[in-house]
Amino acid sequence: MINKQMQCLENKVLMERRLVRLKKLRDDINKGTLPQLIIFGDKHGDAEDLERIADQARNFVRNHHDLGKKLTIIGHGDGFDRGNQNVEVFELLRELKAIEKENPGQVEVRLLWGNHDVMLMQYNLLQDQEALGDWLSEGGLQTYKDFRGAEIEGKDVALFMLENFELFYIDEWGMFHVHAGIPMDKDGVPSISNARMVERQNQLNSFKDKLKTDRKEFLENQELLKEVKEFFEQKDLLWLLWAQPEHWLDHVADPDNKEIIIDEQNEEKSFTILKKWLRKYRPNLSDDELSSQVNAQWKDILLTREDVVKRCGVDFQVITKEKKINRAVLDNFLMRLSVNGVFFGHIHELVNVENKIVGIDVDDQDPGHFMLDESGLSFNSLSRRRNEQIVSMDCFLNSITEEINVLKEQLRLP
Repeated sequence: MINKQMQCLENKVLMERRLVRLKKLRDDINKGTLPQLIIFGDKHGDAEDLERIADQARNFVRNHHDLGKKLTIIGHGDGFDRGNQNVEVFELLRELKAIEKENPGQVEVRLLWGNHDVMLMQYNLLQDQEALGDWLSEGGLQTYKDFRGAEIEGKDVALFMLENFELFYIDEWGMFHVHAGIPMDKDGVPSISNARMVERQNQLNSFKDKLKTDRKEFLENQELLKEVKEFFEQKDLLWLLWAQPEHWLDHVADPDNKEIIIDEQNEEKSFTILKKWLRKYRPNLSDDELSSQVNAQWKDILLTREDVVKRCGVDFQVITKEKKINRAVLDNFLMRLSVNGVFFGHIHELVNVENKIVGIDVDDQDPGHFMLDESGLSFNSLSRRRNEQIVSMDCFLNSITEEINVLKEQLRLP
């Protein structure tokens, strides 16, 4: 009974705090006091869009000098590996930080760690031989060649990251930025508390301070380098860099939103084909075990190998339905994080959950970057060279007002 009362009290406090945050966000939007945001995802050795972002930053400074306007640029990690412009990416990231330094208070640049960045740093700075194989196989070989050809030491790149990269960032809109995500349980309770994330960020900042104070001493201090290595191996920190949708997003947005339309004859045909495939790789399975495994995997195989199955003569359709959103879980997640939304990269697809959780790692399909400003949330495509609106500010404000009214009703406020 006491635990239930404590939980009710905790939920009431969380709702009250969220109400205050949302009211402040609405007021700040209406006053026009929030900064313009440029948000980019995993560039993976492709520099062209970063060049445009740097141009936008320089133009912003020229056009808004002494006007009290602010631009915040947020990079979500994994700038290197796979592509062949790793040198250019490195130079542009340094240029963005230089623009920030030259224009304090007007331009802010926040760069986040990604899992590829950590692998690069683990080998090139910490001489971690176990990390070398992972890094090279995940696209690091191209990065190694690019830096070597330009006579850039991988260690210098790693030191730049250690001096400038962060684990997460909360912007002035109240949006939480992270590379991969934040694991949660089925009720929306984050597996990593705010206090723990702040603690990890502070630990990282202590390494930055020591590096900036005396670089030579930092590099020669083997105990300190061991601390850095152990820091990046902590499980809760790794979640921020490596989390997959099943660790968090799937609790909020039902991943099972695809339906297979198939008649009885083609369904029977597909089972026969799948049994032949599986028998080839699992010759020791009994007929009953084989049928059981095909039944369990049938839908997943048809969805992931659609073209292959159709080429075998099976006729079916895949229909994508609108994802079911568990709003209670979503709201609980954001309330416990004390944020208004989450932007993340890592999974190579566009995600938009109620305009509150946005996946921005789209460069594999449609390179570009996102912008959040007084007009709303938009995508600036590299190929089309224009802003394409995702959410208008009117729609954004309406959703904020609706949530404010719901919270007031739940809290029995006038």
